[in-house]
Amino acid sequence: MNNTVRPAIAKLFLAEKSPGPGRDFTWRLIRRQHRPFLLLPTATLSTRVSLKLYSAQRLQAKIWRSLLPLLLKTPAAVIFQRLTYPANENSDLMRFLSEQTDVPFGQLPAPAIKFGGTERQQSRLVLLVGDQTNRPLKIIKLGLDAAGRATTDHEASLLEKLPANTLGCIRLTGRLTTPKISAFATDYFPGESPSDDAGMEVLLLLELEWVIFC
Repeated sequence: MNNTVRPAIAKLFLAEKSPGPGRDFTWRLIRRQHRPFLLLPTATLSTRVSLKLYSAQRLQAKIWRSLLPLLLKTPAAVIFQRLTYPANENSDLMRFLSEQTDVPFGQLPAPAIKFGGTERQQSRLVLLVGDQTNRPLKIIKLGLDAAGRATTDHEASLLEKLPANTLGCIRLTGRLTTPKISAFATDYFPGESPSDDAGMEVLLLLELEWVIFC
């Protein structure tokens, strides 16, 4: 088992007390520069949907993202390590995912997961969670260690201060805080990231000024 993946994922979906019913989630591990980068579910969200977590900017990256779903349907998929981890119904994170999607534990699909953080420790994760029909519903950002939790809490607090019903302002749909993780959820919005973000900084500055002076 890869030591850089196991600490981040192995206990993430487990309950420390009264675990209740359990099930397994299985992913394909995608690496970038030899580091864990993406966990793509093998039997739930489609690979193309899961790859929405990766906002490719360079042409080479866009080509790779387009070809990967095809590659995973061929025998060559064996080059991507298959990982399976257990989940418990009463774990804090599983209950949070069920609440955010209105999907019961037994029908909740494995989320797609993107790793973040520093080179030596995977301190943050981004999860894409779907419903029973594998339609993506929520984005979950999650901090694992002290630095990751602090960053996650800070981002969530800023989002909570943004004005409601305003174009471009992402709203929180829930927060989770435990002794080991901090997480928050937002709605998933379909579509591609803009290839040209010129002018977007004006909107971000206006939102920042609103947060500072309100």
